[in-house]
Amino acid sequence: MPITAALTDVEQEPDTTVRLALRLGPTTFAVVDAFPDQEACQEHLEAGRARLARLPELLGQPPTIEYTDILAAKIPGTTAE
Repeated sequence: MPITAALTDVEQEPDTTVRLALRLGPTTFAVVDAFPDQEACQEHLEAGRARLARLPELLGQPPTIEYTDILAAKIPGTTAE
């Protein structure tokens, strides 16, 4: 599953407001998603369970999910709270 296929899936989720796929090194990658609230995050994770099931065929080791708080951001079309 190419990363563009996952992006197409996520584009159908109205509350996934940010999606970044990053290369951190030659074999290390990260995906950063942002949501307006915890409910939207949970909906995204539920929708993504099928995508996660396909990851072992693509990755050398299982992915980890880490939760963070956004301290500052500049995102076009949004305003600071």
